[in-house]
Amino acid sequence: MSELSALSRILRPVTNRIQLMVGRALLKLVDDSGQVQRQQIALLEGELHALIERMQNYGFAFHPHPGQECITLSLGGSRDHTIVICVNDRLYRLKGLAEGEVAVYDDLDQVVYLMRDRIKMFSPMNIEIRAENELRLSGKNVRVHADEVLDWDVHGYGPQRLTWTGGASFTTESWTTGAIVTGIPDHGFSPPEIERPWP
Repeated sequence: MSELSALSRILRPVTNRIQLMVGRALLKLVDDSGQVQRQQIALLEGELHALIERMQNYGFAFHPHPGQECITLSLGGSRDHTIVICVNDRLYRLKGLAEGEVAVYDDLDQVVYLMRDRIKMFSPMNIEIRAENELRLSGKNVRVHADEVLDWDVHGYGPQRLTWTGGASFTTESWTTGAIVTGIPDHGFSPPEIERPWP
């Protein structure tokens, strides 16, 4: 046996461990109930690992769908000490961001988008913002636009409402005094300035 062959045989366990340190996997199941999220993954054909840890960056949390791609790290090259360090979903990934832009998104088309000239938030459902102390909106220009109804009140008393009633930009204004709702006839408003559509 040559010296090269002998050295190769001696180093084979080490090289095998190095080759096994980083891998690609397919996500099968997720358990998000504990202190650390655990996932079941398929590393190689027939190699199923049940409920291994997935490391998450502080301040960011998500519950991925099964079927997503994973990058795994096997500590010391041991498959018995494997963790997931990255999860990617090609189906829902946002595309076309400009250089330097950042976005938080999900599978329901909800997005918080840090663009080059603004920050945009979008949801096809609802967005709720609540502060226990003070909520302040401040800017050189502050605009509020509603397609159908605009409500506001203080501590649930004296709520006022503007309701679009259709036609040539007509709106009904009403307010509540106790249990009585009063209002005035329809009156016209100039159409509001609408921001450009969501990109």
